[in-house]
Amino acid sequence: MNMVAILTVPLLIVYDKDMVLSIRAKALSLNHPMPESFQPKSIDAFWFIVVGISLASLIWAYWQSRREPEMMDTMPPATGIKGVFHGSGMPPTAVKSHPE
Repeated sequence: MNMVAILTVPLLIVYDKDMVLSIRAKALSLNHPMPESFQPKSIDAFWFIVVGISLASLIWAYWQSRREPEMMDTMPPATGIKGVFHGSGMPPTAVKSHPE
């Protein structure tokens, strides 16, 4: 859910005048060129679309996070060799060559 929230930030940042001016000032102090198009925008129809998509994405992510425990209950139990689980992401050769 946090990743979805982070992905929506760049869409909304240009509508925050203080944030845009702060970023431009910091870039100027670091001698980093900023495009002239990076200016604060006023609220328009695109803002409403972006906010709607952002809210829908966050609601979807929250709903998906609530479904995870149900999916985990249906997974088969992991089996292992001497404490090394096959589902650990280790290739089979690593499991076979385990020193213990």
